Amino acid sequence: MKVHIEIDLTPEEARTLAGLPNYEQMHKAFLNAASGKIENSMQTLDVEPMMKAWAEFGGMAQDSFNNMLKAAMSGSKSFDFNTNTKPDSKE
Repeated sequence: MKVHIEIDLTPEEARTLAGLPNYEQMHKAFLNAASGKIENSMQTLDVEPMMKAWAEFGGMAQDSFNNMLKAAMSGSKSFDFNTNTKPDSKE
């Protein structure tokens, strides 16, 4: 025997029916506090040091990737990703 029951409830009604607490006011207070902190940090954010750090990392990543491709194209069977050199090379 199969019984199919369909109940159409809003989330608030379902919480009440299940006996769960309503944290709506606490959730709103948390979101207001978090958005206030985000807005304050955006006003004092200095983008220049962050962009310099990202640019340096991008250059290192690009060099590493290029070295890996060169090793792959030259038929090398081994490549040291930590030093970007072949283990048998003398750099």
